[in-house]
Amino acid sequence: MQWRSRGVSDEVSSRFFDSVRRAEALVPEEALDSFLSRVADRIVLQSERTLTTRVMPSQVTIVVSPEMAKRLNSAWNDVTAELSNYVETYARDEGYRASGTSFALAENSHFHRRRFSVLLNAQEVPSSAKVRREPARASGQSTMVVGRVRWEVTRPDGKSLALLDGKDFLIGASSECDLIINVPTVSRRHAHLTPAGDSITVTDLNSTNGTYVRGKKLTGPHKLSDGDEVVLAGEVSLRVTRTG
Repeated sequence: MQWRSRGVSDEVSSRFFDSVRRAEALVPEEALDSFLSRVADRIVLQSERTLTTRVMPSQVTIVVSPEMAKRLNSAWNDVTAELSNYVETYARDEGYRASGTSFALAENSHFHRRRFSVLLNAQEVPSSAKVRREPARASGQSTMVVGRVRWEVTRPDGKSLALLDGKDFLIGASSECDLIINVPTVSRRHAHLTPAGDSITVTDLNSTNGTYVRGKKLTGPHKLSDGDEVVLAGEVSLRVTRTG
């Protein structure tokens, strides 16, 4: 997450990021095969750390810089084929079950050209939570560029999740949710966040105990500001932050 100190103006922040990007322009581009090797290793590492069962993720979102997104998008079929082969080979060698992994691409304007993050099954899940499962698909199917990452949500444990532009992000106790909250007062489908470019809204889904922003219970879609806290059922606090 890009943290901004209080009192730092947008102008100063913009000059800082412009300076960073100029410095990045002097760094040689990384060979694509080297970059994909790092991505594949990260997928395996996060799978070992976050999945409670020996099942490889059915969906992987790769978040990269705009420059790298262009490179990957231009060779997307080859990229997904190579990553699928790596994941399937690892699963076979290590005794994991793999029913086919699909890949999606997103970009974060604050990432430098070598930086990336990997989201498994659309999120990082706590070890105590249920892992979201999607229907089995053949490797390489349903791959697409899903859009930019302009917003992210920070969980109560301090970890941040990217919100993909134009895609509803479902929060609740159900295993179908993008963020699973295992708290008795949180409804199965409690609320969803909807990022759309420079704006983001939160909508309560007729939950039993309500959704609150700035102490007020929501009765309809509510537009959020950078840094707003969304409180579920009066006890689970999530912070929404703009990243780009």
